Amino acid sequence: MSEETIDNSKEAAHRILQAFDALAKAHGLTYWIDYGTLLGAARHKGFIPWDDDLDFFMPRKDYEKLAELWPRYADERYFLSKSNKDFV
Repeated sequence: MSEETIDNSKEAAHRILQAFDALAKAHGLTYWIDYGTLLGAARHKGFIPWDDDLDFFMPRKDYEKLAELWPRYADERYFLSKSNKDFV
C-alpha cells in the first residue's frame, strides 16, 4: 500500500470520527474509543499506522438510540454496522 493511500485512509478515518462525534454530541450520546483507536490516540497522537478501522463503544441505551437516529441524521456517505452481541 502506498504512503499516499495510507494518508488518504487516515484522513477518511478522521472525517468519520469527527462526523460520529458531532452526531453523538448533538444527541447527547455517550461513547468512547477503545482498542487500536485509543492506542493510536495515546501512543501515536493519531492513528496506528497499520490500523484500518475505528473502534467505538457505547452503553446499550445510547447504542439503541444511535440506531434510531442514524437514518435521519448521519452523513449519507457512512453506514452503521450494527453488532448483535450483548456484552456484560
